Amino acid sequence: MSNHKRAFMRGLFGVFGVAAASSGVQAQTSRTWSPVLEPQDNWLDDTPARHRQVFDTISPDGVARALTFTYTFYAANKDGYGLEPRDLAVVWILRAGSTAFGFTDTFWSKYSAGLAKRYKVIDPVTKSDAAINIYNAADRANLLPTNGLTFDTLARMGGRFAICSVASRKLAVALAADMGGSADAIYADMMANMIASARMAPAGIVAVNRAQEHHYALCYAG
Repeated sequence: MSNHKRAFMRGLFGVFGVAAASSGVQAQTSRTWSPVLEPQDNWLDDTPARHRQVFDTISPDGVARALTFTYTFYAANKDGYGLEPRDLAVVWILRAGSTAFGFTDTFWSKYSAGLAKRYKVIDPVTKSDAAINIYNAADRANLLPTNGLTFDTLARMGGRFAICSVASRKLAVALAADMGGSADAIYADMMANMIASARMAPAGIVAVNRAQEHHYALCYAG
């Protein structure tokens, strides 16, 4: 082998050696990495539950699906494992197109015209645009594809909700444009009229991230 070829091969293997070493460092770093848990997220650990599940929703249909999935999660854990609701930590995330369902009938009735324009949700009783939060109405529960579960029922079972602040503020701006008034005042109404066991998260996508860092299994309902 010529001197030129020997020099080329030494250089080539040297590059491979550096790449392998770099890959080894990256793999080691990946294996040892763990998230820094922020104190603002401690609420995710305020539970003695044996299992943790987070449901991510971004649309009205996703809310209905997630209620069905949540019902099944509780029922199957009861039937298959003898587990009670207290043994299960359930967190819901309401963001993007599901954000408004984090608020009570008081909010829905006050801003029903703007919400109807944006959400196009039909009340199964009146057959017209919803002026209440239909997924939290006991008298509508059996008329919806949700296995009869409402937010209030879920809250009584220990379920908790994180509402996207970013989407809420955008919705407040849109409702102010549709109906007049101040976006800040509408956002204040949101804060005063959250469904039971709900909190405002800095952003829904942040809540998705933090829940998984706190060992909640993710179910995306759409």
